[in-house]
Amino acid sequence: MTGLLKRFLRNKSGNFGMIFAAAFPAIVASVALGVDLSNTLTTKTEMQDANDAAVLFAARVFKETRKQPTLAKVQVFLDANSNLKVKAKKLAFNPDRTEFTLDSSADVKTLLMGYFGQKYQNYVVISKANLGFSETLEFVLALDTTGSMAADGKMAGLKDAANDFIDSMFDAKDRGADIKGGIVPFAQYVNVGASRRGQSWLNIPKDVDTRVTTKACRKEAPVTGKTNCRTEFTPGRTINHPARGESCQTNDGTKVCSPGSPAWSENIPAGKNETCDNIYGAEETICENVTTGDFSTWQGYVGSRAYPLNVQDVNYRIKVPGLLNVSGSVELQTLTDERNKLKNKIAELSPDGETYLPDGVIWGTRVLSKLAPFTEGAISGKGGRQLRKTLVLMTDGMNTISPNGEFHTNTDSALADKYTIEACNEAKAQKIELFTISFGSAVPNSANILLEKCASKPENFFNAKSSADLKAAFQKIAGDMLNIRLSQ
Repeated sequence: MTGLLKRFLRNKSGNFGMIFAAAFPAIVASVALGVDLSNTLTTKTEMQDANDAAVLFAARVFKETRKQPTLAKVQVFLDANSNLKVKAKKLAFNPDRTEFTLDSSADVKTLLMGYFGQKYQNYVVISKANLGFSETLEFVLALDTTGSMAADGKMAGLKDAANDFIDSMFDAKDRGADIKGGIVPFAQYVNVGASRRGQSWLNIPKDVDTRVTTKACRKEAPVTGKTNCRTEFTPGRTINHPARGESCQTNDGTKVCSPGSPAWSENIPAGKNETCDNIYGAEETICENVTTGDFSTWQGYVGSRAYPLNVQDVNYRIKVPGLLNVSGSVELQTLTDERNKLKNKIAELSPDGETYLPDGVIWGTRVLSKLAPFTEGAISGKGGRQLRKTLVLMTDGMNTISPNGEFHTNTDSALADKYTIEACNEAKAQKIELFTISFGSAVPNSANILLEKCASKPENFFNAKSSADLKAAFQKIAGDMLNIRLSQ
């Protein structure tokens, strides 16, 4: 009996061995499949990352060149940025969605499944990049046009950089973005436009006309002929001009000097001329109108309301004071979707006056606001889009003046700095994103610190020492606003 049992057990063990031998390939295949599936996840992640980078590259090329890159160019990028030999199969652009789609694939060698006849596994990935036009964008450029902008080619540099910025924004608009822009030139005052006289939020004094016209008469005997004509000779002579020293004046806190000249001699050659005696007729009375006095009128420039309304965008029952007989920066441009209106305004800019930064900030805020005094600003994005409002403040220096009642004729820079921060806080409270730029190599560190505090975040402040730096700063801001991002 014992022997029979032992033989039975031996026979059963043989059965297990046979079953195990039959199942072994399937077990190995399952393990191989598990290993290769794990490798698949890692590989597809790497492929997706490479493909995401490539579609973003295609979107950036399109943004910069206004042309869709070729598939071959995208392939070059993939080859340089992936070790998986990813093959770009199709690059498509959807103008309605302003979106690029890149389909790519790769044949990746398997780790263990090759033993079962499957040496390569084909993987496919799809990436999409939206050009960032899903938002309604409204921006204002608050631009310093003070007298110091005349130095070192800064005004030309500003115009070049601002025009490039406008082109970047409106090229995006041409491709489907919902964009409006405005410009607030500022110096000692801001010009809201003389055509707005009579608006309910303005208090414009009556023109002051002290001109008086009177008739002034005199008696003269007219010349009726000539007699005793003769030729007279003048000898040559030398006039010695003394040396002139350097002359300087201060404009917007910047000392501007004109070079002097050394002493020099002017030689006047001998000459001759004909001289005659006049013959006079009967004396006549001649009368002319002579005007004395002045005419003071409003040319669009506004001063400050009493604190704190001077740095707030509220309560226009307390009106903004108009200032008579004041000149300075050109009229601001309210929000518009017309590229040429903005570029024409940039062309009009000219340097003049002193620096008062709070005006640039608060009037930029008022232009972006939907409430009075201007109503072009949106309350919400078009068609359910997210609404984004941005104010870019550019200056080449520090505050040089401060308010004196309605006028800006005091020189308390610390007070003007305080008002600048409060005006910036008012903009931020209205959910306006603030970018600030200091322009030029002579901007004091205190002004840079003030501008960095004014910006919505530290990286929104740019210190542009040259015209090239200024152009780069404006382009970075444009790139931030026209954010290129992955949508899949």
